[in-house]
Amino acid sequence: MTNPKIEHSMSVRNLRMRYTIMMVSIPLFAVTSFVLFKRVVKGEGKKKIEVNSKDPLTKLTEEIKQLDEKSNK
Repeated sequence: MTNPKIEHSMSVRNLRMRYTIMMVSIPLFAVTSFVLFKRVVKGEGKKKIEVNSKDPLTKLTEEIKQLDEKSNK
């Protein structure tokens, strides 16, 4: 009794490639959607930008003003 040859509509190589693409793309999609949810809906990304928004020039001018106020007292 011989085993009949099974004809596949897709080769094993194509199936492996599809499986690999799915296993990579599904977690990637989940991570990117979670990050976007945190930034857009909760607004956590905006807080970081506001904290770091001061440029060095404004920091220096504020420090100079504080030193002037201390020296005037």
